[in-house]
Amino acid sequence: LWAGEAGASDALYGVFSATKGAAHLVAALLVQDGTLELNRKVRYYWPEFAAEGKGELILRDLLAHRAGLVGTDAGFTRAELADDRAIAEHLADQRPFWRPGAAFGYHALVIGALTGEVVRRATGRTIQDLYEDRVRAPYGLDFHLGLPVTADPRFRAVQPLLPTPGQRALIDASPRGPHTLEAIAYNRHGAEPTDLERLYEDPLIRA
Repeated sequence: LWAGEAGASDALYGVFSATKGAAHLVAALLVQDGTLELNRKVRYYWPEFAAEGKGELILRDLLAHRAGLVGTDAGFTRAELADDRAIAEHLADQRPFWRPGAAFGYHALVIGALTGEVVRRATGRTIQDLYEDRVRAPYGLDFHLGLPVTADPRFRAVQPLLPTPGQRALIDASPRGPHTLEAIAYNRHGAEPTDLERLYEDPLIRA
């Protein structure tokens, strides 16, 4: 399915959270293989993760956005946001924002790095490499976890959809300010605040 300019049927567009499903499909395959166990503590795969009271969190809850690690106190730089290993290292040291496993909170920008670090520790490979080998290439999918340089000319930026009046009212009514959990989850509180609508304009982020 495609829309846009004539002749743009091979265009590639940036997607946001649909990517989480593709990444977690890799985790599901590893569970199916017996490489990962959903009820095993995250620290079994990633010992450093146990810092700051996170040692009892199980993998099932990590995958379900229940880790309490929506971001970090200081926020991420642009370069860090493009580097899953850097994100994971910071989150391993971060004090959780609620008791791990006790509640859900959308880990908007970091869940791929958290899952990816568990995958890397368990397999020695990145979640992107495993997705390529086990999902994308075998089925000929034109959906990438990290856009290859050769495909970058096909990328098309699109104007974001404006919120409906009802959505706008919810946005305006939600808590604002640099220290809310929402601001931390969307990395709007640090020295380099993230502009989600312009994120894909950055080739480093796309790659």
